[in-house]
Amino acid sequence: MQPELFMTQEEDHWHLQWSNAPDGTVTIYGGMRPDSIDYSRPLVHGSGSEWRISMEDGCYFCLEADSKRHLIGSRRLPFNTTHNFRELGGYPLGNGRQLRWGCLYRSGHLADLDDGDTALLAALCIGTIIDFRHDSEVQSQPHRLPVPSPQLTALPITPGNFGGYQHWLDPNSNVTISPDDVAQKMCEINRDLAIGQSEHYQNMFRQLLAPRHGAVLLNCTAGKDRTGFGVALILLALGATRETVMADYLLSAELLGTRANMMRVLERYGLSASDLMTWQPILTVRREYLQHAFDAIDEHYASTADYLEQRLGVDAAMRAELHKHFVLPT
Repeated sequence: MQPELFMTQEEDHWHLQWSNAPDGTVTIYGGMRPDSIDYSRPLVHGSGSEWRISMEDGCYFCLEADSKRHLIGSRRLPFNTTHNFRELGGYPLGNGRQLRWGCLYRSGHLADLDDGDTALLAALCIGTIIDFRHDSEVQSQPHRLPVPSPQLTALPITPGNFGGYQHWLDPNSNVTISPDDVAQKMCEINRDLAIGQSEHYQNMFRQLLAPRHGAVLLNCTAGKDRTGFGVALILLALGATRETVMADYLLSAELLGTRANMMRVLERYGLSASDLMTWQPILTVRREYLQHAFDAIDEHYASTADYLEQRLGVDAAMRAELHKHFVLPT
């Protein structure tokens, strides 16, 4: 049975667990990026299968045992001022392959980063940010980025931002809406992302293969809808199952679903706690949202591969190039 590695955040420590670990001595090394792990300074050297390691020692760790090295990172990185910043490395892609750690990230806007988070962003060596926000969103919440800054690529998608509900937000509209109305609108938005916004996602794939230095970050305002579908497309193109894609998509609900996070968004649009029940469906993700995008694909195309090739231009040759950039070699 293959060993399984798990890594979770606990206050100022990482909790590492290794099930089915090989017997004998384990040595652990750490770094802020997978390619900057310091192998000259062991953090742990001994037996065991569970450890707590300070976040100051890194975000990525290599566990060495039986002359083999096993890399692990956390799905959620320890940012304090942005709540949906995630690493996509380690996802299974079929045939025993995994997405490469430290090359692809997703997040919401970065307007509120404090000094510590700006330093962490710099340490991740992100070279390109693909921003799906509309111009008005960018202007109201411009990113706070380290210097030198990553290259910014704007692929503005209007569906998926709160502005699309402006007629419902107008206090003079006298429109009565329910949570079910909002949820249905979210389902419609995801269908539109799959079919109506294909030009932007086609350009996203071109950007992924453009010459660059460093990792790629995909983002929008909350990092859950427009970014979520973009990440879904990348994972599917690399060979992930829809179950894996859905699991990643639903993590946004876990990271954004606190009442405090939801209230921050509502207040930005002049809403109050009394509006939370009505608007909660737009403040999170649900399985049926992404499923509506999948359903739209299935209604128009014989397979996901046909959709990627015929709608987005992602043919076998492009998928092979994506594998070179983003998949760990077997």
